[in-house]
Amino acid sequence: MAKKVNPLATLANAIAGAFETVETSGGLVETICASVQNLYKGEEVPTADADFIADEVGRLRGWDGNSARVRKSECKSVLGQYALLPEAIERANRKKHVSFDAAVKLARSLNKGMTPNQAAQAYIKGNAAQKAAPNTVPREDAEKRAASSIKNVLKYTKLPPKFRSELRTLCEDHGLAV
Repeated sequence: MAKKVNPLATLANAIAGAFETVETSGGLVETICASVQNLYKGEEVPTADADFIADEVGRLRGWDGNSARVRKSECKSVLGQYALLPEAIERANRKKHVSFDAAVKLARSLNKGMTPNQAAQAYIKGNAAQKAAPNTVPREDAEKRAASSIKNVLKYTKLPPKFRSELRTLCEDHGLAV
């Protein structure tokens, strides 16, 4: 009888292997994001799964102490932004090399509410920790800008079809024409 494979453990193994192979490449993070995409198909990674994966990667890599805490946090940051992070890396790579550490900074910027473009620009300018700019434009202008931005997002072919469909439905529900 074949042994049942735990997909989370398999994903953790892939991530641990990626850490072992090259820890200085933003392309490595794109590979990790693709692996996560294959498992979660655009859906949010549940907290319990992210905790398990980070713990398993830490165990496989032999992380301990403060290093383990920091590295697991980095791992969770990437897991939390796997759908948007490749776009941010691609945009940042146009102007400046994106290392593994820089990719993690981009993920953290995305976690703070930045768009992939904002995160990339902040990284290029050397200020990846900045907060997303507050919205101070009139509501009508904001709605037009939001619709325009959503149209651009929908053009991004790497997004899962289910995500694009749900985004269109959400826009219709809120009266945004996209």
